[in-house]
Amino acid sequence: MTDVPSGGIDATKKRLMALIEEAEPSAHAFGDWRIAMENLYGPVTGLKLPTVTVRISPATIADLVYSRRIPESGDMALYHFSAHCFTSACTASGEEDYKHAHDLADRIMTHLATRDWASAPHTSYGIVDVFDMNGRESEPSKGSRKICRVIIEGVMLVKRIDA
Repeated sequence: MTDVPSGGIDATKKRLMALIEEAEPSAHAFGDWRIAMENLYGPVTGLKLPTVTVRISPATIADLVYSRRIPESGDMALYHFSAHCFTSACTASGEEDYKHAHDLADRIMTHLATRDWASAPHTSYGIVDVFDMNGRESEPSKGSRKICRVIIEGVMLVKRIDA
């Protein structure tokens, strides 16, 4: 079995979840995007929100970028990702139910868009840039009306260095 390069799918997904939790310290990020109900609700604790689930797909790997081999001992990859942001519905008078979900998605996208990826601590990880982010409301046809979801989609440029 070949060694996995740094900047592989698993390491990149874990780093993205850490950055999401950094953007909103009260949020819980999970890698299982088909989140089970026990992650959202407990009989004793009630709703466990905000919660963000992360999915990476698809990954496009290229060893040449603009006809140059960068990095010298690895390749570059584009990882498409989605982050499903679950929050409680806003009950404030005059506000939309989705206000908390909108705010959470905005905080996460702003945090990812304003990082200086060329400085520490980001240079210790494979993510070089995050771009093409967008957020959209997603209301299931059935289910709780007390939980709102906004889905963030975007692309990460990742440097993969051979182990």
